[in-house]
Amino acid sequence: MSNYTPTLTASAGSTKDSTHATILANELGTEFDNIQTAVNSKKDSSAIEAVATGGTGASTAATARSNLGAAASGANTDITSIALAGLCDLSNAAAGQIKFPATQNASVDVNTLDDYKEGTFTPTIASTSGSITSYTVTSATYTKIGRLVFVDCGFNITNGGTGSGSLTVSGLPYTSGSNGPIATGRETNSTNKVIAGVVNTTQILQVAFYDNTYCGTTGYVLRLSFSYYV
Repeated sequence: MSNYTPTLTASAGSTKDSTHATILANELGTEFDNIQTAVNSKKDSSAIEAVATGGTGASTAATARSNLGAAASGANTDITSIALAGLCDLSNAAAGQIKFPATQNASVDVNTLDDYKEGTFTPTIASTSGSITSYTVTSATYTKIGRLVFVDCGFNITNGGTGSGSLTVSGLPYTSGSNGPIATGRETNSTNKVIAGVVNTTQILQVAFYDNTYCGTTGYVLRLSFSYYV
C-alpha cells in the first residue's frame, strides 16, 4: 500500500533475537491503527483517480464526460451502435421509449426494424361514377411499423350527389407496394351492411358493400380498417 509506512519497532520492553521479535500488545494496537488510517484514505470517495489509471480524472459528471470523450448528458450522439448478446430490457428506463429518425433509414436486413411512425392523413372521398357533393372525415389515423401500415378511417356522406359505382378513398399515408390488400368495415347508420375494399399502388382504396352495391348514399356513415405493405 503506497500510502502506508510501517512504524513498528521493538520497544525497550520487548525481547528479540536475530530472526524475529516478540512485540508488546500496545505496539500492535498502534500498528493496526496506522493500517486502518491508510485503508480509509484509499477508499475516500472524494479522491480523484486519473484517467490513465482507470478513473475519470474529475470530481463532476460533466468534467468526467469531457475527460472520457463522451457526449453531454442526454445527447449521446457519439454512440453509433450497441451490440447485445442477451435481452434488451427497457423496463427500468424512465422514458421507456425507442425513437426512430423522422426520415426512415431503410435496411435490407430482414431482422432489422428500421421505422416506426404514428400519424394522421387527409383522405379524399369520391365515386367512380358521377360525383359526391359533400362528406365529412371523422377519423384518419395510421401506424407504420417497418414496412407494414395499419390504417383506420371513418367518414360520413352528407350529400351523395350523383355518385354511383364504388367509393374511392385516396391520399393514403403511404403508397402500397402491391395491388390487392383488403380493407373491411361497416356502414353503421342506415344499413349496417359490411363494406369491403381493395388497396392499389396509386394510394387509392376502392370500396363497396359486400354485395358489390354502392355505399356512398346520403346519410351513410362508414368506418374502415386495413393494413398493407409499402
